Amino acid sequence: TLVGRAAKEGRPIQVPDLRNEHLDPHLQHLHDAGWRSLVAVPMLHENRIVGALVVRRRRPGDFTEETCELLQTFASQSALAIHNARLFRELERKSDEVEVASRHKSEFLASMSHELRTPLNAVIGFSEVLLERMFGDLNDRQEEYLRDILSSGRHLLELLNEILDLSKVEAGRMDLQRSTFPVQETLEYGLSMVRARAVRHDISLSLDVAPEVDLIEADELRFKQVMLNLLSNAVKFTPDGGEV
Repeated sequence: TLVGRAAKEGRPIQVPDLRNEHLDPHLQHLHDAGWRSLVAVPMLHENRIVGALVVRRRRPGDFTEETCELLQTFASQSALAIHNARLFRELERKSDEVEVASRHKSEFLASMSHELRTPLNAVIGFSEVLLERMFGDLNDRQEEYLRDILSSGRHLLELLNEILDLSKVEAGRMDLQRSTFPVQETLEYGLSMVRARAVRHDISLSLDVAPEVDLIEADELRFKQVMLNLLSNAVKFTPDGGEV
């Protein structure tokens, strides 16, 4: 067909007078509808055919070179517009897929965090019960190991909470829970979490809080996480026998 030849050859093809041409089904339809001349301009994008621009007239005659050049410009711009439209639709589809995947990931993280925290809370609770001597005395080695289990369990619980918090942030559902609480108790909590590791490396821990440092208004859990991260790094990077 005329359009097929223009696409294959990658250049405009004119038909000055349909009465003098061998008519393919498309041209025959145009001829029967009263059209006399036409030009088919391939729509190319990066040397790939996207479509064809067909301009027809009801009178015979050649299309001028300027007209063909203008039509080629239209065809090129149209091919680019079609290509961009396809890319946009593909981007929309990919964005929808990413959004669904992100939602599933957040739901998975939330579910797994919950499923893991339940038995972990049991480990922490049983460790606390044993340390309170509810089932009898403990020797020094047993108490040391139990405190390590309790400290590690609490630390792992904090990590799980951070994973859950990250999923909330990605889902746009993170809210700060403001409250008023004493700074010193929070610092003592942080020290208790890193004490076991400090003892293993012969690192001494001390707490010195100025008298004017009392209550603070903030998200207590986030504040504890910040202090625990700072203390964990301090213990981690302090040489054996040092002081925090």
